[in-house]
Amino acid sequence: MAAFQWLNAWSAQLFPVRIWNLYTRRRGPLLAAGNAYLMFFSVGAMLVAGFAIFGLVAADNKVLRDAVIDVVAGTTPGLIDTGNGGLATPEQLLGTGSGFGLTLVISLAALLVTAMGWINGLREGIRSVLGLARDRTNPILSKVRDAGTLAVLAVALVLTSALGIVNTTAIDTISDRLGWGTLLTGAAVRIASVALMLILDVSVALVMFSLASRVRMPLRVLLLAAAFSGAGATVLRYFSAVLLNGITNNALLAPFAVILGLFVWFYLLSQVYLIAAALAAVRAADLKARTRRV
Repeated sequence: MAAFQWLNAWSAQLFPVRIWNLYTRRRGPLLAAGNAYLMFFSVGAMLVAGFAIFGLVAADNKVLRDAVIDVVAGTTPGLIDTGNGGLATPEQLLGTGSGFGLTLVISLAALLVTAMGWINGLREGIRSVLGLARDRTNPILSKVRDAGTLAVLAVALVLTSALGIVNTTAIDTISDRLGWGTLLTGAAVRIASVALMLILDVSVALVMFSLASRVRMPLRVLLLAAAFSGAGATVLRYFSAVLLNGITNNALLAPFAVILGLFVWFYLLSQVYLIAAALAAVRAADLKARTRRV
């Protein structure tokens, strides 16, 4: 009995265990479930409105259009139907951008309402795990900042798509000059695409932890939380695709495969962000305690 108590006390001091205990003590799983619900409806609205606008702006640029579709489909498995199932096909989404009509106006209104709710939910979840009070910023100013956050995320998505085009072109050029085979070229493209996704995930995490959540933390702690979130999202993306394929092969769950897959993905992704917040809280406390000892 004494040995068990000693082992329990010893393990409670381990860095990963402290992070998990803080995460569960501050209701992280419950907050993640609520945020996954908000994220599901928010992403649906962003998908329709975003592609409606994008179809108007980049209607004649097929290369950029295809690159954005690939990045969005790669970012969230099961969102766009590129042949393996999804909420909507690229043709359906781009077809909504036929003009500034009522559909676009309604989509933009839904986008603003649901996306603001998602950002607010994630902000309060992160602040709650960090042990901070609710954000009391002026509501109007808060909405303006949230709109700015959405704009930053949209720009990051387009830039990543453009980098993907440059990356593929550069690899093809190098492959032709060095005489790489198909296997080596494909591996290089795959590695580069994963690296781009990781950069996008880390960038989004930086925006969420600094701009959206309005949290001040040491730079090294912010970078650690963003790196954890980015790496976690990248790993989850692979396993979510595997999970979605497994659900699709189940005759009972197949009709609901996309919806279930997206909900699971959003729930796990929300947990990654909130665990990263717990990591930041524990790490910041350690740095503060170390400074006091010195």
